[in-house]
Amino acid sequence: MRSSSSVKVEVVEAHTSKTKTLKFSLTYYKQNTEGWDGTSRYNDGDPTISFTIYFIASGGQSNAKSTGNLISLQDQGTWSGVATKEIEVPVGTQDIKVCPSVIDKDVLDNDNKSSGNCYTITNVGYLEDYSTIEQSDSKTAIYTLKWEWYLY
Repeated sequence: MRSSSSVKVEVVEAHTSKTKTLKFSLTYYKQNTEGWDGTSRYNDGDPTISFTIYFIASGGQSNAKSTGNLISLQDQGTWSGVATKEIEVPVGTQDIKVCPSVIDKDVLDNDNKSSGNCYTITNVGYLEDYSTIEQSDSKTAIYTLKWEWYLY
């Protein structure tokens, strides 16, 4: 007689299999160059920082959501703290791509200081809940920007 044992196997998918929430936090900003306002009188800029987050399914379909403005500073070159936004993650999301936006808000002109770079984490279905992902906009010399996020 053959004995059988029942072993429960949990299948983990590379994509999200249920609705999740992304908790996104901006944690640090530093202006690394002078003269953002175009005058020698004001060296520090007036940065407004937001992010566009793309939720990408395995078939390539993309759903973009914005954090909205997380901070808006006036004549300030550094900031640290926690500015958060919670965003619902669509079921079936395999990759999360984060694109920072840094706009120097001026009376006459809003200068886009964004690096144009985005940062992607793949196979997010494998991430454990509350496992923090730390990222930074490391491809620009004019500012330093750090943020973190996790799913739950």
